[in-house]
Amino acid sequence: MAAAPQFVFDPVTHTYLLRGLRIASVTQILEAAGLVCYDHIPFAILDRKAEIGTAAHAACHYYDDGDLDETTLDPAVLPYLEGWKRFRAETDFVPELIEYRGIATVDGMHYGFTLDRAGVLGGKDTLIEI
Repeated sequence: MAAAPQFVFDPVTHTYLLRGLRIASVTQILEAAGLVCYDHIPFAILDRKAEIGTAAHAACHYYDDGDLDETTLDPAVLPYLEGWKRFRAETDFVPELIEYRGIATVDGMHYGFTLDRAGVLGGKDTLIEI
């Protein structure tokens, strides 16, 4: 396997840059292909759900790292964290990569991605979407 090309991820704009050029993300590609459409959802709802999603991912990340302070969490995040804890307890999933970002290439075209979790589940290498 060839080494991944050098890239930069900008968390503020959620963009991937490869040698200074903006690279489409998986989500952007799915939207452009018409597989995801949020046009009918009011912006305020989308914005709040995005905040909750970002916070839930962060909470699960800190939980997996063993340094989560649950007293700092938005109550809207708690059900997602509890679901993640339950999943971990019931499946014995062992994360090896947490919120891993990279650039992949398919047929010479690059795209940016973030793996929520990669690890071992039931003795097999597994990708997990939180």
